[in-house]
Amino acid sequence: MPPSLNSVIHYTDTFAQLSGIIEEKFKVKYYLEKVIGTEVAFPMVSFCDIPLSQISHHASTYGDYGILKQTASTYLNEKLARIKKVGG
Repeated sequence: MPPSLNSVIHYTDTFAQLSGIIEEKFKVKYYLEKVIGTEVAFPMVSFCDIPLSQISHHASTYGDYGILKQTASTYLNEKLARIKKVGG
């Protein structure tokens, strides 16, 4: 599926967290995933490019504050790895 926007959005819960991102940049979080029976920690900062019609549902889960980064699709393809999370 092509990007829904010519941008990506990072959502956060509070205005204080949003201010922290602006002042100190994004903080990488490590997510454990099983890879061939072994747990591996992957460093990530999550962004999304969901359709505008689904933003309210997404924000209710991940936070009402967001930082939108406009970017060309070339940048998305070369600098960010698309990950589709399946399951819980």
